Amino acid sequence: MVPGGSVLQQTRRLRLAVLVAALWVLTGCGYRGPGQYLELAPDVPPATTVSPQELDQAASAIRLRLRGERGVQLTVQPDRIRVGFPTKANRQWFIHMCTRQGVLEFVLMPENLQVLRPESLPLGWEDTRTRKELTTEEALKQGQVLFTGADLAPTAEVVPGAKPGDWEVRFELQEARKPDFAKFTRNNVGRLLAIALDREVLMAPVIRSEIPGKGVISAQMTRGEASDLALILNAPSFPFPLKEVAPSQSP
Repeated sequence: MVPGGSVLQQTRRLRLAVLVAALWVLTGCGYRGPGQYLELAPDVPPATTVSPQELDQAASAIRLRLRGERGVQLTVQPDRIRVGFPTKANRQWFIHMCTRQGVLEFVLMPENLQVLRPESLPLGWEDTRTRKELTTEEALKQGQVLFTGADLAPTAEVVPGAKPGDWEVRFELQEARKPDFAKFTRNNVGRLLAIALDREVLMAPVIRSEIPGKGVISAQMTRGEASDLALILNAPSFPFPLKEVAPSQSP
């Protein structure tokens, strides 16, 4: 006799133990299914038509942003996107990540504009010819968008900043666009290059030399903020803004 019972009995006990452990993980400390839901609808003018394909594009971008989050469920309905996530998850973080359109722009600013208060955000702007202060939107309207987030490779990563506690996001352009970026920066040494996300300027450095297709975004970010930005840059932008709306039906 085998101590503790036959080989068959021991095998059955082992299988039962594995099954019990799996059930414990799923129903105890593991994922229980979505406990919160976030419903998102296109934030567009009433007369604007949003195609099913565009809604699918937005949903695909959300999936990429949230792919590292456990227990997320996403469904596309005719006029909205529903995101389900665990009860204990940070709802405000999900709202931020699911409603930020994520349109990144590299904007060459006109030579008559200069940055005021570069040490803090939002940046201030001044027209050196008239000494008039401008809003960010007024300043960006005078600039020229030459590269966008669509030109980036999905390899953005968080790196330590120059000062303790500061974090930056390192980005790289797609191989096909690197020569264009190098030529652009070489021909515009001394000019201001604003880097804007959803028309909010993150930084506006002076181009000091040719940049061979790589760079960093340094915008006084915490590690969490930098991580969120990297997630947004590594996924396509939404074809339109999204907003949270009241649930159309119970989950």
